[in-house]
Amino acid sequence: MQRKLPLARPIILLMIISMFLSIQPAKSTSTRTIGVWFWVAADEEWRSWALWTMGYLDWTTLAKLYVEYCVSFYFSDAFRIYFNVETVIAYNSDNSLSVDKDRINDAQSKTGFLSNSEPWNGYIILVAFTGQQITDSSGGLLYGASTAGTEWWRGIVIVNSGMGWTEYTLQHELSHLYAAQDHWDPVLQCVMNIYIIHVGLNFIPIALTTHDWCTDCTNTIMSNRERFGQIGNYGGGGGGKCYPVGNLTGGLTA
Repeated sequence: MQRKLPLARPIILLMIISMFLSIQPAKSTSTRTIGVWFWVAADEEWRSWALWTMGYLDWTTLAKLYVEYCVSFYFSDAFRIYFNVETVIAYNSDNSLSVDKDRINDAQSKTGFLSNSEPWNGYIILVAFTGQQITDSSGGLLYGASTAGTEWWRGIVIVNSGMGWTEYTLQHELSHLYAAQDHWDPVLQCVMNIYIIHVGLNFIPIALTTHDWCTDCTNTIMSNRERFGQIGNYGGGGGGKCYPVGNLTGGLTA
């Protein structure tokens, strides 16, 4: 016959629970979710590309898909940053421009983004999709470009989707807004690695072959994750790699 152990007195149980709770680490503030609101714009060439190449009668569906599904997934998964598109705007880009800073200024001017001097007007990052060529100051061809002012609330990204790899380029440029820097490494699997490799018939940066961030970039973005947006109970993001193929009825496959 087994001897039954006496039940612990309630006061002892409370003491044990209290001691256990006292040694638990405080919840990290880095787990708080952040919502970031976007203006998304597309020029006439990109809108034509969305229709005739990607099969979208409604180009706004594709534009929002890239931001809220394709790229938001990776930022929400790694940093709990959720992207939300509030406004979608059509604009006509200047065909005479090509240099990245001129393209960005053109998009900002044509959309009216940040024409309001108030630091919080509901939208704090502009993503402009263009079918126009983008170059650096020396004439080198670019997939996209970005700029962030000294103000914590300002950010503008421009992406040439006609060159392909849109979600990779967008992820790369948005990472720059969080201070992640370009790398030049023949083996580093990081979306910020611009080392050129041969893939099929193309010579492209490693950045266009992976959605991963290296440890340095992860730490950098994490330390700047509150630069844009507001902390709160936000959700969203996508469900994985994006294959946005339209069916000429405005539908999509992702």
